[in-house]
Amino acid sequence: MSDILLSPEMLGYFTEDDLREVPDDSGVYCVFKAGSDQKSGEMQPQKLVYVGEGRDVRSCLMHHEDKERWHAGLEEGQALWFSVGLCGHAQRERLAAALVHRHKPLLNRQYIDTFPFDRTVVHLMGKKDLLMNPFTVDRKDS
Repeated sequence: MSDILLSPEMLGYFTEDDLREVPDDSGVYCVFKAGSDQKSGEMQPQKLVYVGEGRDVRSCLMHHEDKERWHAGLEEGQALWFSVGLCGHAQRERLAAALVHRHKPLLNRQYIDTFPFDRTVVHLMGKKDLLMNPFTVDRKDS
């Protein structure tokens, strides 16, 4: 392996009602708690709860085995919002691992304390609220 720069465009935000609009392509996805802004009253992302990856991000989001866990953490007036970054098969696990390692979402387990890839620089484009940008993750073995 070697050092790499990953620059996905984060598409979103999608609500659960909008999931059919999510591309059925390879990539990573972020699951957020969203709620009303105290000043404007408009819905906005409030907390990153999960990062995943798959060859069909739409299907992953619509049929994820942990969907009930995502919902369990919601309070009244909150909803789940989703952001998607398209990424080829060869790099999507590395990108998801970098996002998890840097942001440590509440419901992720793998890659929180380890990062088994060489130095990875991530420069996100598009909808990236609550996501650090740019950021670098160095190899960290267990």
